[in-house]
Amino acid sequence: MEKKAQKKMLIERKIQQPQEIKPSQGETSFSCEIKPSHVGEYETHERDPTIINDQQSCDGNDNGETSFSYDDTQLGLIGEDERDCGTLNNQHSPDANDNENQQEEDYTYDNDLSIGECLLGREVLDLDDALNLYKAHARALGFSVRKGTSRRRCSNSVIFEKYFVCSKAGLRNKGKKEVQTKSLVGISTTEGSASTISQKKRKLRVVNETRTDCKASIRFKMDKEGRFIVADHNIIHNHDFVKQEECHCLRSKLSTSKCLGKVIETMVTSGSKKMDCCKYLCIADKEKELDGHTKTDYLNIVSRLKIKNSKGGDVQNVLDVMQRRTTDGNSFFCRVKINDDNQIVSIFWRDSMMLEDYIAYGDALIFDTTYRINRYNLICAPFFGINNHWKTTMFACAFIFDEKTEIFEWLLETFKNSISGLVPKSIFTDQNIELTNAIAKVFPNSRHRLCIWHLQTNFISNFDMLRNNPTFMDIFNKCLTGCDNEEEFLRCWTEMISTYGLEESFGFSQLYKLRDKWCTALSKDFFTARILSSQKVEVINRAVSFGANQTTSLFEFYHIFEDTVKRWRNIEEIDNFKCSTERHPASESQCKLLKHAAEVYTLDLFDDFQKEFDMAMGSYIRAVANHGCSKMYEVSLNEDFTQSHNVQYDDEFLELSCTCMSYQECGLLCYHILRVMHMHCIFEIPKKYIMKRWTKLAKSEIWTKHKDDDDALTVEDKELQTPWRHTMARSFYNLLTTCQFNEHAKKVCEQGLNDLRNAVKPKFSNK
Repeated sequence: MEKKAQKKMLIERKIQQPQEIKPSQGETSFSCEIKPSHVGEYETHERDPTIINDQQSCDGNDNGETSFSYDDTQLGLIGEDERDCGTLNNQHSPDANDNENQQEEDYTYDNDLSIGECLLGREVLDLDDALNLYKAHARALGFSVRKGTSRRRCSNSVIFEKYFVCSKAGLRNKGKKEVQTKSLVGISTTEGSASTISQKKRKLRVVNETRTDCKASIRFKMDKEGRFIVADHNIIHNHDFVKQEECHCLRSKLSTSKCLGKVIETMVTSGSKKMDCCKYLCIADKEKELDGHTKTDYLNIVSRLKIKNSKGGDVQNVLDVMQRRTTDGNSFFCRVKINDDNQIVSIFWRDSMMLEDYIAYGDALIFDTTYRINRYNLICAPFFGINNHWKTTMFACAFIFDEKTEIFEWLLETFKNSISGLVPKSIFTDQNIELTNAIAKVFPNSRHRLCIWHLQTNFISNFDMLRNNPTFMDIFNKCLTGCDNEEEFLRCWTEMISTYGLEESFGFSQLYKLRDKWCTALSKDFFTARILSSQKVEVINRAVSFGANQTTSLFEFYHIFEDTVKRWRNIEEIDNFKCSTERHPASESQCKLLKHAAEVYTLDLFDDFQKEFDMAMGSYIRAVANHGCSKMYEVSLNEDFTQSHNVQYDDEFLELSCTCMSYQECGLLCYHILRVMHMHCIFEIPKKYIMKRWTKLAKSEIWTKHKDDDDALTVEDKELQTPWRHTMARSFYNLLTTCQFNEHAKKVCEQGLNDLRNAVKPKFSNK
């Protein structure tokens, strides 16, 4: 007979009536005992389930059975099943056994209408089922239970008799609390020739008394078929029962399931505040306290999670995670640098997707070494860049414990090895002498530039009078990003220095010597993806922000970093989806050049292209020179052709070049060239001027590789990669949310869940 049918039969079995009433210690005790014939081989006798017997002994009346009993009431221990709601706050240790805390509670017997009556003669399948039965009985009346004594066979140590008692059974150790004395090392006083060590006295914590020596208990005994029968049930309590609206505080009622524990862990790991998570779960259950545990238990779960993450040391936990990812075979790359004193000075890592992103977008590299983790004052140094949607994408990351040239050299060499030696065209960093020297040695062919955002914030912060002057900030920002050529920059810089009397300023003189590393007017001969522009810099610094505070540990920060990378990748997937399913409104125009650009570029890059095209349509053009197939035009937004640029056009080879050098700088054609193309009726962008990193197919080779890898997977591997658990969890959550306000629907869900649990449990019992 299946287990489901057996349990249903046991629930429906009628309860036998009590046979005798015995007084016990001045109380009116209602004791029920039954001696069925099928358990006759075990002589049944009365025993107090709260009596301590800490040794194993053979009882002659039990035909060689071994009686091994233990009682935590005399030892003063507080186990998982004996704590009541009056001792929850401080007695639930964070490193208690999690297996007891995270059992799935079985509420099958709660649907039995006679569960609050005497259970004498009831049969259960095993001891777990016996505990569930007595817990259901306790919930119906309003008291809590805990495990009592056990009796085992001498031959195989199998438990054949088990007691469960009321949580108020027994009494704790009585008497005055002892005073604990603690010596303070290193604090000594001298009195004459004798020296004494000062001592600090501390009283033990006072625990409220929750036990009343209650005699209520239940005894299960195994029959020949291996099932357990209720052989004795004392249902008389010497205390009041708890009101039904307070039953959720009972210790035996408190049970944090694995699923709820996972929900709490996920919410806390995602960065939600502790009490916000608790309030959410309370609102979901429409209760002041969480169904099945109190706020104290919830906070204990969070404490256990933190203790679990902090075991072994902060750095060691991070290294353990990286080691596991390395052994997974997903091209995860990790290196650690140790100094002469065997101390870790740097940790570097990157995953396989970071390598793929670098191959596609690694021509412009940003290396930020300004973000410090406040708890340890170490540096988080991410390597990142810009993808084809002009959003940030991560290439690698490192933790730096010491800023020295040799450490930066090791870090850059490690990064270079991890990306198969691919060298970026340009590198953007903050102003750091050690880092500058390391870049010059490791990447001598890359153009090193300073990040404008740090100049706008960190450099000007040294001049209090100037940073609050809006007029000065306007002219300073124009020197940084607003000048079109070197002559205009020199004129603007000279005017700023003379106007504000900065001729003797050492800081501005040093900044001027480094103008090749930050002035956009002097950085047009190489690719920068317009990272130096002020608008783009603001986008980058808004994206690269980690939600850490002064108490964030290294292990927590590592997970925050991983969550940030996942968020970036999710944004990229959404942008790719929009590019494949949506069209820009301007692509519906009659201009063939705009239609072609909309087909090629992503939506974000098409916005930039359209701005250039609109300026081209409003510009003025005139021919300057004509040498057969080669022609030169002058293009300007002004009718008098001030601030103009010359465009060289070769109609034989379809080559175009402009003196503004915008294409070399950002990879998009400028409005000067677009004006010439429009005049010569060129309706498509030449392939040589379409930079793949800005197109919708920037990672087409990587997608093809992934498709080939997916085709090579077996059916079992594909099933393992399917997010089945998330899909099922979402479906069950939606179902429960729909049924939570209908009592009939709730009962149907509970019965269905019990049936499903009973059907699935045998599949794993033999493993």
